[in-house]
Amino acid sequence: MRDGVQWNLEFLRPAQDWELERLLIFLSNSIPHGLGWAGKMVVDETQGDSEDDKPVEWVSYWKPNITINLVDDFTRYPHNAVPPNIAPYLNVEPSTGNYYPSVFFNEFWLLRDKLIQINETVTELPLDLEVGPISVTKWQLFLQIDQSFQIHRSYGSMLEGEADELKRVFLEGNPYLLAITMVVSLLHSVFDFLAFKNDIQFWNKNKSMEGLSAKSVVVSFICQLIVFLYLLDNDTSWMILASSGIGCCIEFWKIGKAMHIEVSSSY
Repeated sequence: MRDGVQWNLEFLRPAQDWELERLLIFLSNSIPHGLGWAGKMVVDETQGDSEDDKPVEWVSYWKPNITINLVDDFTRYPHNAVPPNIAPYLNVEPSTGNYYPSVFFNEFWLLRDKLIQINETVTELPLDLEVGPISVTKWQLFLQIDQSFQIHRSYGSMLEGEADELKRVFLEGNPYLLAITMVVSLLHSVFDFLAFKNDIQFWNKNKSMEGLSAKSVVVSFICQLIVFLYLLDNDTSWMILASSGIGCCIEFWKIGKAMHIEVSSSY
């Protein structure tokens, strides 16, 4: 940590095949920027609205946990038939066609609030290094979930930090309670779908308003619309929003079935 001394942990193999991989990098506080694999450059989002016109301040954060997984895969892939989801991660030796074991730097469970900001008050930086195998299925699952999060963020359907909150549920939550919640949510969606289906079938076959009130249909639509707008304003879960939105559309459709609405234009 003194005088800007750097310590690297490296894997060695023949020089013609070697590509440098920085695994652990310790930088002194005198260096304002630049953390390698063990550090991350993160924008400080605590700036107020009055500082919007100022240049963005980049803050260095230390990753206290490093997990290095060796992919447990002994499959002999044909040279021209490597699965597309694995091909980008294979390091093939051109002359022989052999490939080296895949090394996965696992940051899936490293949450942003676990990062340590590096400043003049920091005297020690903890580091937990874990090295172990990982199955191909689990490795591909982590990669697919991370790619899915990136796609959702690029389209704006997932805000920054929502992925961490989702991971936190699995890390800190009770697995039995989580399983019960998922089952209840699934059953709730199924029952909603069945209710919508029966409601549509009834009103689609109904030819008379005998015993029914058109005013109650209009009031039901207004109430459903208010509930939907309230949920939308409070950033409710998309599952609840979808259920409420579909119900609102069905109530609006029922108004046309309950009341004969005609649009005429006179010149």
